Amino acid sequence: MIYGVLFPEQEREIDAYCFGDCGAGILGAIISNRLGLIVPCRRENCQYEEKITGPVGVSARLREEVRIRFLTPVEDE
Repeated sequence: MIYGVLFPEQEREIDAYCFGDCGAGILGAIISNRLGLIVPCRRENCQYEEKITGPVGVSARLREEVRIRFLTPVEDE
C-alpha cells in the first residue's frame, strides 16, 4: 500500500511532517492525471493523518494500491 499526500495543496504539511518531524516521506512523486503530484509514503500509521481516502488507483511502476492521506494543517506561527 502506498499512501500519498497531495502537492502543492499540503506542501507546508509535507515539509513539516513528512520531511521534518516524522522523516518517512519518500523523495519522489507519483503523477496522476486526475490528482496531480502526489508525495508517497509507506508508513501505515501516521500520527499527523487527519483523514484518508479509499483506493484512488494503482501505482503504474510499483503496481500497488494508492490512497490519499490528508494531514493535519500546520498551525501558523
